[in-house]
Amino acid sequence: MDTQLINKKPLRILNIKHTHNKSQKYKKTKNYQVYQQSIFLLILSKYGDIYFDKPIKRSTTTSQFLNVKEIRFSKEDIISVNSFIEKRCEKRMKQEIESGLSHETALRRYETNKFIESLHFLIDLLTELHFTLSCKLFLSKNGLEQKETINEIRYNSEIIFNKNDIQMIGEKVNSYISKMIRDNKRFILLSNNEEISKLTSFQKP
Repeated sequence: MDTQLINKKPLRILNIKHTHNKSQKYKKTKNYQVYQQSIFLLILSKYGDIYFDKPIKRSTTTSQFLNVKEIRFSKEDIISVNSFIEKRCEKRMKQEIESGLSHETALRRYETNKFIESLHFLIDLLTELHFTLSCKLFLSKNGLEQKETINEIRYNSEIIFNKNDIQMIGEKVNSYISKMIRDNKRFILLSNNEEISKLTSFQKP
């Protein structure tokens, strides 16, 4: 019995190490996606005011994904981001349940889909503004959701943000906006925000 216990211990340690590495990889990937979102919003804030609501679910292990209510490019041009994303994901969840997926699994995917669709939506807005994003596209583990890792953002062939910028500046932008939301519950990122301007020399092209 003692021999069996001794033989099992290395396996237990190996499993713990594997789980830790997997957890760290997930955290790194999720944080980078959050920093991508923050950089996208930084760019878009130069074109209009961005309204944030308090996160529905507060993140404790990774950086906070921002809850964007709407973007106001002008009085006549207002995009209800949250409403659009929710309707899109609710429609998809309904289709998945009708296809035989359990309600519990569909609901879990709904939250993941909101995260991914939010990024895709912001990417579409940047593309309409003539920004070019170099990305690596891959499928999630269930093979359904497409996830994108942005390596560069260009405008007129000039690199505006590289991967290191997205990581470093995105983290600072996310930290600032998250703090403002915690302190005020709601927050409006105006196009002339001084704190954001201190973080980057980027200006509206």
